[in-house]
Amino acid sequence: MAATVYFPIYRRYKATRQQANNAMVSLLAGSALASHTLQLTEGSSRLLPEIFPAVPHIARFNLRPDAAADVLRSAGPHLATVTVPYALAIHEDYVTQCIEWVRDQFNFGLPTAVSSVMYGA
Repeated sequence: MAATVYFPIYRRYKATRQQANNAMVSLLAGSALASHTLQLTEGSSRLLPEIFPAVPHIARFNLRPDAAADVLRSAGPHLATVTVPYALAIHEDYVTQCIEWVRDQFNFGLPTAVSSVMYGA
């Protein structure tokens, strides 16, 4: 059994990381579910906003069901591309908070944490 970590900054980091993971997995699963559901409209020449007018933002996805299903089936690599910088931003925020905490707790002469310093930019 894993030990409980009482460091609040780490607990917030872990919770944020889990929320981000859940959100990305839900988008990946949602795209597969949507693609699968669009099989029910196979052969339709109508656009998605006509078929699903109650779906928020559907007007931005103004495609026929077959074209929309193709886009949804290929969503995985695009979601992965978005997820990597998102995960890095969450980790960067955690590291920055830890550095700030150490600096404030121990009065070290550490500079303010800046991402350009962290990444050597």
